[in-house]
Amino acid sequence: MSTRLMPAIGLAGLLLLFLCTALAGHSAAASDYTLATGDGLSLALSADGRVTSLQIDGGELVSAPAPALI
Repeated sequence: MSTRLMPAIGLAGLLLLFLCTALAGHSAAASDYTLATGDGLSLALSADGRVTSLQIDGGELVSAPAPALI
């Protein structure tokens, strides 16, 4: 395979990945990212990095969304 084709193939792959991601129909929710551990800790973050939920054994510790770092 010619090495001149590698950048074009890479760009085509990135374009395909972008299109698949855009067409996946991801809808932004209040909690875009959630981390849960086996010991009952659960942390939810919004897309902009705000903590939307922090739970320990089902008890909510966050009263309102706030930045993770102040």
